[in-house]
Amino acid sequence: MAGGLLGVVLLAAAVAGCQVPGTPEPVRVDLAALDYGNYQHVPLTPPPGTEYSGRVLESIRIGEVMVNPAKADSALSVSPLAKEAVPLPTPAKVSGVLSEQARAVLTEHGMLAGFLVAGTDTANVRQLTVLALRMPNPDAASKAAAALDATDAAVSADNVAVQIPKYIAAKAHWRPTVASMAATVAHGAFVVSVLAVHTTPDAAALTTLISSAFDAQLPELDRFVATPPERFAELPIDPEGMLARMVPEKLGRWSAPAVVLVDPDNIAGGKAVLHPRGVVYGPNATYLFGSRQQRTAEDALALMGFDGLKRYPDATEARRAYQRSAKNFADLRPVPGPANIEDIRCSDTGPDGKEPNVRYVCALLHGRYVATIFAPSEQQIRQKAAAQYSLLELAG
Repeated sequence: MAGGLLGVVLLAAAVAGCQVPGTPEPVRVDLAALDYGNYQHVPLTPPPGTEYSGRVLESIRIGEVMVNPAKADSALSVSPLAKEAVPLPTPAKVSGVLSEQARAVLTEHGMLAGFLVAGTDTANVRQLTVLALRMPNPDAASKAAAALDATDAAVSADNVAVQIPKYIAAKAHWRPTVASMAATVAHGAFVVSVLAVHTTPDAAALTTLISSAFDAQLPELDRFVATPPERFAELPIDPEGMLARMVPEKLGRWSAPAVVLVDPDNIAGGKAVLHPRGVVYGPNATYLFGSRQQRTAEDALALMGFDGLKRYPDATEARRAYQRSAKNFADLRPVPGPANIEDIRCSDTGPDGKEPNVRYVCALLHGRYVATIFAPSEQQIRQKAAAQYSLLELAG
């Protein structure tokens, strides 16, 4: 499936199914009669947390205080599919975004959690990427910020230091012949790293954009209530039952919170993607993960493999979202879903995508929930859709 379609369908498709005023009573489905294949169709109980799952969950919590890059520049309102809004639970994940040198720096200074958000313009030329990385204390953050800038600048002898307006403590560098600039600043126990890309090597435009990014992001970090590291394992994996309503990646096995690097060879466009799995985003992170063209009503987004489940305030809002998502299926070949299940649309995205596991897609509406699921064959998408319906029905 093409990377663009994958993102569009996952981010925009929605599902809602219980009765809305003015609609007929939905048909009751005999769950025992459905074909589930090898898919889990009864909700599982989440396992206890671990130190790693806590890092992932704390990173997602940081997502609730991250800002849309459009706050720094209104033109940067588009969510780039390769790195829209993702948790960064370990130095290894950060090195996939910054540089391999960053891993050693962040490991040395005890990085605990982090989050990335990026924005671009409609032409996908000007870009702004912001990382907020939580360190153990302000001293560690200050040392890590300086070391990150120094090691990154040392990669090329052409890099020169730059001063960011209003932020004397910030460290920044660029190559005067390249239309990008990197800057890092410590703010309390956070390190904030910014990469700005412009149309031309314009130092004034780049430093202004970075300064605006700091203006928007730094105050928001002051709202974050940090979890003590020794209590990371106590963070509940699925406190509101969102993940229990989704089809796990393996039958009978809970899909643990994780952030994985999707092989670029399997994604149309060839870009590596950090992808969270087995996690639930809050309202702000859900918004940042989406199209960002306007604030919508969804208040949570659960991710399981390539599948997504959005929750809305009520069935009416969910149905509106489901109806809006129809345009994402307009150019795809329809395929039948499971018999008697209403408010579902399924399609074949075609054989051209590099990732066979997402060739077939269904969007399912059930009450205040919208599920988007993928499978490699027409039979499997029907079986998985049946399992998804059963999980939503049994969870209530």
